[in-house]
Amino acid sequence: MPFEQWLVGAMGIAFVAAGIGVAVTGLRADFNRRLGVSEEKRRIVTDLGIAGFLARAFVLAMIGIFLLFAAIHARSSEAKGLAGALTVIQQQSYGPVLLGITAAGLIAFGLYGIAEAAYRRIMPPRRLA
Repeated sequence: MPFEQWLVGAMGIAFVAAGIGVAVTGLRADFNRRLGVSEEKRRIVTDLGIAGFLARAFVLAMIGIFLLFAAIHARSSEAKGLAGALTVIQQQSYGPVLLGITAAGLIAFGLYGIAEAAYRRIMPPRRLA
C-alpha cells in the first residue's frame, strides 16, 4: 500500500504523544481537585492516580516506539500492541521487576478509577443569564 510506512509512523508518533500527554496529566495531578474527600484520602487517591497515569504513559509510549521501529524498518512484525509491549518488558534482564512495577502501576490506575467513581464531585453546569 502506498504511504503504509508513513501511516504506521504517524500512529507511532500519536501513541508516543499520547503517552507524554498521559504522563503530564498524571504529574500535574489536577484530578485531585474534583475529589470530595478528606485530605488524607485525597493524598492516597492522588498517589494512586499519579502511579497509574505514569504506568499507562509508559505502556502507550512503548507501543508507539514499536510502531515507529516497524515503520522505519518496514517490518510489520515489529509492531506490537499491549501484550507485545508487556512481553518485551518481561524479556529484559530486569524484566520480571519491570513487569511487576508496570503491573502495580496499572493496578493503581484501576484503584484510582474506583476511588474517583466513589468520591468525585460533579458540579452542575452554570446557567447562562
